[in-house]
Amino acid sequence: MRTKLIMALVDESLTAAVLESARTLGCLDVIVIGPAQGAGALPAKTFLEMNLLGRRDVVLLLAWATDSPALARMVAEVAGLGHGPGRGRVFLLAVEDIVGLPEG
Repeated sequence: MRTKLIMALVDESLTAAVLESARTLGCLDVIVIGPAQGAGALPAKTFLEMNLLGRRDVVLLLAWATDSPALARMVAEVAGLGHGPGRGRVFLLAVEDIVGLPEG
């Protein structure tokens, strides 16, 4: 069966909520890489040259292709993506092959 990798850049304080929601929607596997920092299209807000944006995590979710649109929308909703610059992004990538995923 076809799978997709959902890669989300989310605020560190929302990572746990994203993971909990992903598990309830049937995510196959989850990997969190953090902290991450993006350059963004617009300059980040600073105060005395210190970045005011919170830290980000890269959340990788493996899901069946049929479940991936719902998971991506859930991540966007839980993480508040799309509500202004610097809130994060969600990417869906096709997975060609997987080694080590249990059958079932």
